[in-house]
Amino acid sequence: MRRMLSATLLATWLMAPSILCGAEFVLNGDFESNAEDFTVWPGYRQDGEPGNNPAEIDNWIGGSGINPVNLQANPNEITGWIGNSGRGINPISSPHDVPAPFRDNGDNETAVAFIQNAGSLAQTVAGLTVGTEYILSVDYNSRNCCDSDGDGLNGVPLAELLIDGDTISDFPDPDLLPDGLIYPVGDFNPWYHSEIPFTATSTETTIEFISSFGDGDNDFTFLLDNISVIPAAGGDDLVVNGDFEADADAFPVWPGYVGGGQQDPKPFNNNGNNTSAIAFLQGTASIEQEVAGLEAGQTYTFSMEYNARNCCGDFPIAEIYLDGELLEDFNDGDGFVEPVGGEEPWHYYETAFTATGSTTSILISAFPAAGGDATFIIDNISLRSDTLLGDLNGNGQFDAEDIDILSGAVLAGVAPPGFDMNADGNVDESDRSTWVSDIVNTYFGDSNLDGEFNSADFVAVFTAGKFETQQEATWGEGDWNGDGFFDSSDFVVAFTDGGFEIGPREGVSAVPEPTSFALLTMGLFGLLAVGRRRR
Repeated sequence: MRRMLSATLLATWLMAPSILCGAEFVLNGDFESNAEDFTVWPGYRQDGEPGNNPAEIDNWIGGSGINPVNLQANPNEITGWIGNSGRGINPISSPHDVPAPFRDNGDNETAVAFIQNAGSLAQTVAGLTVGTEYILSVDYNSRNCCDSDGDGLNGVPLAELLIDGDTISDFPDPDLLPDGLIYPVGDFNPWYHSEIPFTATSTETTIEFISSFGDGDNDFTFLLDNISVIPAAGGDDLVVNGDFEADADAFPVWPGYVGGGQQDPKPFNNNGNNTSAIAFLQGTASIEQEVAGLEAGQTYTFSMEYNARNCCGDFPIAEIYLDGELLEDFNDGDGFVEPVGGEEPWHYYETAFTATGSTTSILISAFPAAGGDATFIIDNISLRSDTLLGDLNGNGQFDAEDIDILSGAVLAGVAPPGFDMNADGNVDESDRSTWVSDIVNTYFGDSNLDGEFNSADFVAVFTAGKFETQQEATWGEGDWNGDGFFDSSDFVVAFTDGGFEIGPREGVSAVPEPTSFALLTMGLFGLLAVGRRRR
């Protein structure tokens, strides 16, 4: 027959303010809950289809995504090419079927190279014959993106082509792009294509593509593919990896930056000592959670770690709201967040908060200080009560009522806030073990909770007289296994824990021999039998 939670324990548990004591009320405040689901780097939330990131962060509304997310790394360079600034190969191998965020328009379905913001990509081509005419050809485009300030203008790069340091006036195609700005071709249209004739003056020549700020917002990306140098009369292509397919599979960290991955956790968590999964708010963004289980009038501590991306000429301004009220003391009141830099600890913020009801909302928002590319990064968001973890009746100390309340919750199969002693997301027998061994630092069997399991505990539990009577019992009356009764199974739990007569846990040096256990147990049961006959 299933043993039910006793009315006494249930009433104690329901009435106890302990439900709140030492509790953590924020769910997934460290952003580790589903971090492994964010497989598409750098971590933007997507539609959740296979090969994409989830559409949401567990337990949170909003947020741009979770980063870092991938323990692999891209090569530090593109085979055959040298360059600077943010660059790489995109798209990369399966399962990343959606070619965002760079190759997101036009009819090109292959791997392409990108230069994000101001940068260059160059190669010295060898094997030319002096005086021979060659044709340099290239497909090019720009990312169809990034009207971050809402003015209707996407970031459009200004592109140049240099051959041996000389600017080529016919690139980009002056008939299509007379001002040198590479406007995106749009969905399903052919990419721009240019063919530039030149005559070799040496056996080597250097070709260099340069991208710089053109028009619109300051987030712009220049795309390149199928670069070749072939004799005008026909012959072999002299460019190495001009189609960017030679090492495309070596770029497993999406969207393809060179050097991306755990060794270089850009573009967001790229400074400070935090190496775990973090949430980021890029541009104007917010993240929020409705927190339940609070007690009106009780004081809680709100805390979080935060930083700014060490990049892109702008800084985020962040705001924190609890229950709709702006925390005006955050970051000296101006909310302006600068990156900590290097390996320094992240910024830390903590404040006291008094609940006005059983729930409250946490809202964290950020926006660029100057309208540019700014990212606010956050981790370890916490809202905790000010009492000790494990003090489940809220009296400021660890006592038998605390373990009885915890045992009642485990027996009932419920998981109130603050009862997860080992922070594994469950409330079960392992939490009872954590309370006894790690929090109170004692042993199963220590019925009087004086820090030792010895004969004094037997005196206490047998004096209560509930052994094998089927009367409901507490910890102090011998219920050490948490089933609500005192019987032989409690001795099994206590002696298995190994603390009998060896002093406080800090002073453990030896475990009694098994024969001692056996003799002791036999003696106890003999005494119990005599006691029963007398009754």
